[in-house]
Amino acid sequence: MQMKPPLHKRLNQAKSIDLIQNRYQRCHREIPTQVVKLQKDEEFRRLYQEYYGRGYRDWTILVAVFNCVANWKAQEARVDMRSRTGIKAFLELAKHLQDDSYPAWRFDREEMDRQIAGFNMTALLAYGFEFRRPDCNPEAVERFLRERMRHFDFDLPHQPLFGDPPGDWPQL
Repeated sequence: MQMKPPLHKRLNQAKSIDLIQNRYQRCHREIPTQVVKLQKDEEFRRLYQEYYGRGYRDWTILVAVFNCVANWKAQEARVDMRSRTGIKAFLELAKHLQDDSYPAWRFDREEMDRQIAGFNMTALLAYGFEFRRPDCNPEAVERFLRERMRHFDFDLPHQPLFGDPPGDWPQL
């Protein structure tokens, strides 16, 4: 029998809930049009059910969707993310996505998996961790978040946004 690793000393459920609430608030403010479009798409909701089965919560899916929309918008605007000016332009652009939406087929498994892996890396930064190497293993990061930080255990009460039928946003 394999022992589970201990919870990390930085695990703070109150901070985790605050971060989750902030993610919902930002996504509710910035990508409401995109969420409605995805809620209406049966194929996306089926993909969401797979993600839910893997232990992801709505806030994880929403952040991945937000990142897709923001990155596609930046590509269209030809924002160069290799410069400080480009990063500043990207951050400003990401504040103005409310009316933007893309077809549901663009949010395929490969793109969503890439965005979730990227989000998991930035979640470590939100918890106060630093990267010592640029070549982090996405599977190891997710395993650490699951096992040591209980990252995917917390959520705000609500019916799943992409369920059948689709639910609504949590009370914010």
